Amino acid sequence: MSTASNNVGVISASNLTFESQPAGNVTAGSSIATLRVAARTLSGLVPVPDVPVAISIGANPGGGTLSGTQLATTDATGVATFSNLSIDKAGAGYTLVASSQAYSGAVSTSFSVTAGTATQLVVTSPASVIGVASATANIGPISVERRDAHGNPASGGAVDVSLVSGTSGIGVFATAPGGTSVGSVTISAQSTSTSFYYGDTRSGSKSFTVSGIGQPLSVPVQITAAAASHLKFGPISSPVLKSGFSVTVSILDAFENQIQSTATVTLTSIGQPPTGPQNKCTVLIPPPGHTSSGTFTGLTVNGVKQDCQLKASSPGLPDVQSILFAAS
Repeated sequence: MSTASNNVGVISASNLTFESQPAGNVTAGSSIATLRVAARTLSGLVPVPDVPVAISIGANPGGGTLSGTQLATTDATGVATFSNLSIDKAGAGYTLVASSQAYSGAVSTSFSVTAGTATQLVVTSPASVIGVASATANIGPISVERRDAHGNPASGGAVDVSLVSGTSGIGVFATAPGGTSVGSVTISAQSTSTSFYYGDTRSGSKSFTVSGIGQPLSVPVQITAAAASHLKFGPISSPVLKSGFSVTVSILDAFENQIQSTATVTLTSIGQPPTGPQNKCTVLIPPPGHTSSGTFTGLTVNGVKQDCQLKASSPGLPDVQSILFAAS
């Protein structure tokens, strides 16, 4: 007696394949061509429906991020379709990887992501614009780059970049250190960037604006005072109080910027002659008669109360005299 046997077919080995590939060149942020990934037995003859398939970046030369629907399920023909994928960063040699649990994965052909149309200007260097007060443009080079919406350097036709200082009439721009003042620079055709130099005679926190693509860009600038040039008395309101008043003496650069210095400033009265009768105003200055703060307090007037005058001195700088003042 013979016994009938039942034959059972088991699909035990399957893989994924790309049925369509990315285009050779894709614009950053734009949709990659519709991709079709098939789930098949290893023989390639039997489609496998209802398989969840994930898409991710394989080779990632530009450090890009994949956006769009990255998980799809195979249909009755065993195909999963991805139609809205995009990568944001430019680079050559990207690949995509299709994967699913218990399936051999698949790697796409390589492709390039290129920058889109420039939408913005970005100052790429230096990281901070810092320099010393100057009447000529010496801070730089300052590089400005045109970029697409995803921050990729973008080329295109020639474009003029307007340069405007926040300290009008004081800030200057040039294409070379100490060069002739300009109001704009040009990013050449097919180039992504250009550079310039900046100068400002006023110390402190400043800014300038670059514009020409997208929204104007405000760039912060920090200007420090130049080398010490001279001393200057602060305002003295005449008449001063005979019994006690204060004066200030500042150390300034050539552009009248105050310098934070530890240099000693000495104050003397020049209203009293060295010998002879006391017939001129004498300002009594409390010891030690010098300071590094620039402020002298507790001054008093002795003798004549008219034509009082002071002299300030500091090593390496010319002496300076105050205005004539009276006391009451």
